[in-house]
Amino acid sequence: LKNHSPVLLTRNESLFLQKLVEYKNQAVSYQEIEQHVWSKVIVGESSLRTLSYKLRKKLPGLSIKNVHGVGYMIKTP
Repeated sequence: LKNHSPVLLTRNESLFLQKLVEYKNQAVSYQEIEQHVWSKVIVGESSLRTLSYKLRKKLPGLSIKNVHGVGYMIKTP
């Protein structure tokens, strides 16, 4: 909920978030995320970067971190 209103996520945003939550506080590799979100479609780095940017904008309360050269992770206390 954002300002007590539901936040609508795209299919890809939901899949990306699902993978990060599954491995919270651990880096998930770029390849693993790409395979989970796009399955058999090959995408460029910019697709994943754009997806993470959009998700961060929609859910600013989440701490989505880029682990340089490895992947992404959600940091939780």
